[in-house]
Amino acid sequence: MTDIQRVCKLFNLVYFDFLENTIASINDILSKKNYLDFYADMNENIKGKSIGIYIKHPSSSIIEKYNIGDNFYIGDFTFQYLRDSKASQSILFDILNHKSLEKVEIIRKLDKAINEEREKGTSFTVGGEMIEKSEYYKKKLENYIHEKWFYTYEHFLKYYEEGKYTNKNIYNSYKPTKESYLDYIFDTFQTPKLVLKKKLEAFIPNKERYKHTYITGSSGSGKSEAIKNLIFSVLRTQKDRYLENKEEYKIENFILIEPHGDLSDEIFNLALKYEGAYKYRTLLLDPFLDNEKTPIINPFDFKGNETDLNSYTEELISVFREILGIDFTLNAQALLTPCISTLLKIENSSLYDLQTFMSDDENKGLVEKGKITKNFAHKNFFENAFYSSNLSSTKKAIFLKLQILLNNKTFSNLTTGKSTFDLEYMMNNQKNLIVKLNKKRMRETLSPFGRFLIAKIQSIALKRSNIPIKLRPKTHLFLDEFQNFTTPSIEEILTESRKYQLFVTMAHQVISQIESTKLKDIILSNTNIKIVGSNGQKTLSTLSKEINVNLEELETLRTGNFYIKIDKNPAFKVYMQMLKPIHFKEDFIQKIRVKKLLLMIHYTKPTQTKLSLKAKPSKKYIDNIIKDKSDNDDIKNEIQTIKKPKFDTF
Repeated sequence: MTDIQRVCKLFNLVYFDFLENTIASINDILSKKNYLDFYADMNENIKGKSIGIYIKHPSSSIIEKYNIGDNFYIGDFTFQYLRDSKASQSILFDILNHKSLEKVEIIRKLDKAINEEREKGTSFTVGGEMIEKSEYYKKKLENYIHEKWFYTYEHFLKYYEEGKYTNKNIYNSYKPTKESYLDYIFDTFQTPKLVLKKKLEAFIPNKERYKHTYITGSSGSGKSEAIKNLIFSVLRTQKDRYLENKEEYKIENFILIEPHGDLSDEIFNLALKYEGAYKYRTLLLDPFLDNEKTPIINPFDFKGNETDLNSYTEELISVFREILGIDFTLNAQALLTPCISTLLKIENSSLYDLQTFMSDDENKGLVEKGKITKNFAHKNFFENAFYSSNLSSTKKAIFLKLQILLNNKTFSNLTTGKSTFDLEYMMNNQKNLIVKLNKKRMRETLSPFGRFLIAKIQSIALKRSNIPIKLRPKTHLFLDEFQNFTTPSIEEILTESRKYQLFVTMAHQVISQIESTKLKDIILSNTNIKIVGSNGQKTLSTLSKEINVNLEELETLRTGNFYIKIDKNPAFKVYMQMLKPIHFKEDFIQKIRVKKLLLMIHYTKPTQTKLSLKAKPSKKYIDNIIKDKSDNDDIKNEIQTIKKPKFDTF
């Protein structure tokens, strides 16, 4: 069953085929009194398919019962196919604003059905408004379609027989057959704008977004607009589900990490304007928001069980592999693993304490703590190998590298002390986080902080294995200029995190920014959606092979134009519409209110915490993600309180 047939069946659409039914013009359509809803489908380059018109009523399959004068629901969409041998497909929609009239319950009923189908992965979405008068209906159609461009099969045969258009090679190039008629249509209508007066909005199916996304576009290509549109779709879903259905546990959230700041400001302003009744769902982590206070994300601030601890330790080791570079040796890995594992069990530990671990003149207390761990390998290491002279140079290299990082005041403030943002709570309770970094001011510490943050996000996602599959929150992680934050563990993130509902969108400018060939192959092989904008020949040449689009076609891309390839489907071309400035217009009163709230709750004065060698509290839990669901006791019982091992003796 095709997508068209599925839509028809679900919404009781009546399908009219230009090849089987003589519909000469829009006036013919309007003369049919039973046609309550109009859908136009134009296929540009798919042989064997047809140009069709779909007409339906949202509440009944027997449309003859209704008259054009009744209240009804109107919308339109088109399937667009590109002109290439493999023929690519996308579903484009025009979304009209909803209006509350007499039969608004029809919209709600339809929206509910649409949401159910969307969760199943159906590749369409519908929007619309209630219309009362047939004259308005007629005017609406006339505003959308160029009547003169709708040629029917009957007209084609008539023109052929009369020998018309001979000078245009129609008589010589085509035959009086259905297949030849389709050839004529495809050759005549090269773009939908010849038929549709208004640009239609393209939607990527949700199920495809859950398999990671890759975006590339040079400066000025519109790459940021692509990210904005994807994030806006998350915000729109949040608002619809919160206000209409109150199904909070189904709401998706996002985390944006970007190194420049402009995009963060626009997204934050967009969220403030769009959130409305559910304010403060989006938080901003900005190291430079205030001169006196700082946000804190301490990579050693950990909660979880022994399995979670081992997994997170490996994530941090992966980060240190990138930080140390050529200095990351087998000795470094053997040394860092037990040290990091020990510090994760101690309250208020930080990178300063890891540096202390590397100083044999000051690390005696920490080493003694390491010796009483239940992990035999770690205990044996601290008792017999930690003070080996073979590790002296490794300790010195790690000490100095940490010193370079901590010399940057911003980095030191960001990573030292008790975390002011509870990432686990935010990710599991539908909160959004915008991480606004500044590459010029953070310099070499930007990448390490971003990598520590991603490691923490990944470890939180893996802990969702304790939550029933159907109840696991969905988190979209957007990484702008992602090459600054990737580690060798990116393959695990791309292959494993989907199980735990963490979906990554990676964006950057040129392919050469991925220095490792292996890393490039991992990213291109594990991203289901590829969005390609204007770029240099080297980048386009590589992506041309990935999305199966001719290099010449990619080189014609202008600002805002992108090719999108979804899974194994052929690529299609879209224009990435810029969100209007009104979406980002600042409400200064609201901004001041939000800033005060952030500074009061999520920012604190920088402190150099002196380590207390006390074990962390023995009980930790994953916050219940079900709220105000008294009738879901059976679901609540499935989410058990998770206890952290008692680390009295580690």
